Amino acid sequence: MKGKMYTVNAGRAKATERLPRIGAGLTGDRGVAIVGEIVNKPRTQGGLGCLFRPLPIADYGIDGQIEIVDLDDCGQEVASGKILSIQIKTGPSYFSNASDDAWSVYIPKSTFEYWLSHSVPVLLVLVDPSTSVCYWVRADDDEHEETKENYKVSIPKANILNADSFEDIQQIALYATETDRRLAILDAGLPLMKLINEGADVRAEVTVWVNKSSGRKDVTIGTVNEYRLNALTEFMSLGPTSPVAMLQRLYPWAEYRMP
Repeated sequence: MKGKMYTVNAGRAKATERLPRIGAGLTGDRGVAIVGEIVNKPRTQGGLGCLFRPLPIADYGIDGQIEIVDLDDCGQEVASGKILSIQIKTGPSYFSNASDDAWSVYIPKSTFEYWLSHSVPVLLVLVDPSTSVCYWVRADDDEHEETKENYKVSIPKANILNADSFEDIQQIALYATETDRRLAILDAGLPLMKLINEGADVRAEVTVWVNKSSGRKDVTIGTVNEYRLNALTEFMSLGPTSPVAMLQRLYPWAEYRMP
C-alpha cells in the first residue's frame, strides 16, 4: 500500500490548538494523552519506557497499541516488536463501582468478545484525569465474570501503569506470535489505508524537539485539507532515529516521500 507522505518541521515544539477526532470527546482525548505520556516516559523517570501507537479512529474497542522496548547486549534501548493493544476508559464514572481492592467496569459482550478474538493481548486501562494516574488489567481474559448482558471486568487498585508494572506487562506481550503482531500493526493502520485507497493525499507532519536529549518527536497524521484523523502523539524515538525511520516503525506498510 503506497501513501503520499510527509512534511518535517524542525525546532522546539509549540503548543497548538487540537481539533477533536471523530468519535472521541475531550475526556477521551485527555485519557489517551495521559496514557501516551506514561507509556513513553523512560522507566528511570517512573514511566513504562515503551512506545505508544494511538489509533486514529477508536470506535471499535481498541484505542492504541503499546510496543515493548527492550535493552540489547550493550544496554541500548531497542524496539522489540512485542505488541499489546489497549482500550482506555477515562473519567469518574469508571471509578464509581469500587470494592476494597478493585474497581469494576461492565463491558458489553460484543466488545469483550472482540477483545477475546483480537490478534494480540489487550489491556484495559482506567484513567483518573484529576490525578493522571492509570490502572490496568488484562482485558482479554475469559476468567472475567459474565453477567446477563455484560462482562464484569475488575481492575485491581494495585495495578498502576508505571515503571513497576513493566515486567508484568512485558510478560503479557510475549504471548502473541510474530504473525499476530504484524496483523495488529496492519489493523492499526487500516483507517489510513482506506483513505489512501480512496485517493486521499495523506501526510504526516513531524515536529522534532531539538535541544532535547529524549529524542521526542510530535506526529500529526491526516489528510491535506482537513486533519480529520488528527492522530497527535508524543512519540519517544530510540536514539538518533530519523523522522522517516520513526514513521516506518509506526506505519511499516506505507511508503514515504518528501513533498
